[in-house]
Amino acid sequence: MYKAPDYDAGVKMACDLIMYGGAGHTSVLYTNPLNHAHIQQYQNAVKTVRIHPDQHPRLAGAQWAGAPMRRGARGLA
Repeated sequence: MYKAPDYDAGVKMACDLIMYGGAGHTSVLYTNPLNHAHIQQYQNAVKTVRIHPDQHPRLAGAQWAGAPMRRGARGLA
C-alpha cells in the first residue's frame, strides 16, 4: 500500500508505478465520480489504456475478460 501526502503527489506516484511495471493495460482511480478536475488530471497523466474511476479492481479485470460489469461501474477510456 502506498500513501501520498496530497492528490498531485498521488498522481505522480501512480505514474511512476505504472511506468515501472510498463505502460499500458488498466488503472483504477478511487475518487468521487463528480470530481471532474481530479479525473481529468489523472486521465492526462497516467499512461494506461483503460482508466476505471471509483470501482473495485476485480471489475476492471472482469471487463477486460469480456464478462458483464456490475451496475454503476464506468470506464473513461
